[in-house]
Amino acid sequence: MRRLIGDKPVMIPHAKEWRLPIADQNTLLSRIPAHPNVIRAESSVDAAQLQAQVVRSSSLPQLNWVINKTTAEDGLGREQPLQTSLAVTWAAFSGGSTRAAERAALQRAEAGRHEAGIPG
Repeated sequence: MRRLIGDKPVMIPHAKEWRLPIADQNTLLSRIPAHPNVIRAESSVDAAQLQAQVVRSSSLPQLNWVINKTTAEDGLGREQPLQTSLAVTWAAFSGGSTRAAERAALQRAEAGRHEAGIPG
């Protein structure tokens, strides 16, 4: 018990009715968005939505510009030329795993939104 209340004596009023101040409801409601649990829930919803975007973008074609330069010289002592190329990669068929991962991320976002009471 001492661990919960500390070493200082707790002052309990002698009257049957305690005169506790009534909190202003509007003030309390205005502080809800700043509560750490609400901020955490909103952040996890945002993270799940961003994860869904990452999964979706991973299924799109990617264009990469590759530049290659070697510092070695050829047999005649000449410097090697700069090489540049474009590379296109695309996982055209993934067996539906990409779409399933995206749906799972969106479901996690929706579950977090529901848990936090955030309107959709």
